[in-house]
Amino acid sequence: MPTRLVAGPCLLVLLIPLSIRAQQPAPASSAPPAAPSTAPTVKVTGYLQARETYQNKVGLTGTINRARVNIEGTLPGHFSWRIQPEYEVPGTAGAKATVSLRDAFVRWNLSSWTVTAGQFKTPFTREFIASIAVIETADRATVVDSLAPKRDIGVMGEYAFGSTGTLALGVFNGEGQNSVNNRDTTVLVVSRGTVRPIPQVSLGANIAYYRADSTRYGFDAAFEQRGLTLKGEYIWEHRKAKSPEDN
Repeated sequence: MPTRLVAGPCLLVLLIPLSIRAQQPAPASSAPPAAPSTAPTVKVTGYLQARETYQNKVGLTGTINRARVNIEGTLPGHFSWRIQPEYEVPGTAGAKATVSLRDAFVRWNLSSWTVTAGQFKTPFTREFIASIAVIETADRATVVDSLAPKRDIGVMGEYAFGSTGTLALGVFNGEGQNSVNNRDTTVLVVSRGTVRPIPQVSLGANIAYYRADSTRYGFDAAFEQRGLTLKGEYIWEHRKAKSPEDN
């Protein structure tokens, strides 16, 4: 007979920022003001997400749900970079938690244009793009975890239409994070567009096209006004039927 849960989980989230920046020596008082420094900079941040759960006839159970370190910096020529490892509890209770690479990319940004190459989040669904540390719940919605392509290896271009909208288009291996080879030689194409018709409302749409598998779609909307926030997403998947020749 399953045990009865008599107390809900207690969630503790710690956000521990740490920054290390390269700085130029201060100029003498008689010298003219120095131009902005273009020296490379490095910043280190991270957070720890822990839970303590009490269950009848089991007692207290402590869990480190996530422990993440984020190392990022800037380089001359409008370049930046990020490396992000994470210790995360797997989905099954019998498996041990492991450390894996989440982000490893180089980004170039000039005015409204941005190009990113490496392993990073694919531009699909508003909730997945947002950091887990800023969403309102302890975990993302099940549909987002199930259907979002998540992280992958590839290249993506973005363009910002001022403050009114953005458009992103990326081409990825389609094998998921930390899979360095494209085993089936096909690619995953992901695109996302957002628009803000008025300051309080933002709308988004995204599509992920697996040429030999399926196509995934999503729409989202958000309203923010004086501390009130309303958000919603709709995601679905269209699977392609295989012909007898494919078996």
